[in-house]
Amino acid sequence: MPQPIQGPTLAEVALNRRENEKLVKARGVLSKDGRDRLKKALKAPDMTGATQREKARQRQIARELKKYRTGAKGAPSTRKANALFNESGRIGARARKRAAEKTAAAAKKAKKAKKAAKKAPAKKAAKKAPAKKAAKKAARPVKKAAKKSR
Repeated sequence: MPQPIQGPTLAEVALNRRENEKLVKARGVLSKDGRDRLKKALKAPDMTGATQREKARQRQIARELKKYRTGAKGAPSTRKANALFNESGRIGARARKRAAEKTAAAAKKAKKAKKAAKKAPAKKAAKKAPAKKAAKKAARPVKKAAKKSR
């Protein structure tokens, strides 16, 4: 017989975060404690890489599992609850993978931009050098003439 599952799913973490945020904001002017609680609530993982559909499914799973844990009417069986928990885990894994790919792509783009920014001044300097030399060469006879006339 399957064992009951343990720990909150990613969906439940997101739901709890939303509820905490609402609770704290409903109080109006925040005390220092309230600000700290809000900060802590906002630090909770928010399924960054998850699509809207995945987030919705996660919330649905969380509601089902809440029924299971409280023994409410229409609660899923232990087997179904475990299946839901595993599905939630798979969705979370996909979301984390997507988020990691996004951050890696952003880092790669930033690195490329940094490299390009480093090259740009060198290119400009290379273009300026011959022009500067030519200007100096053209000014030499004028300088010599000015020296002679003194």
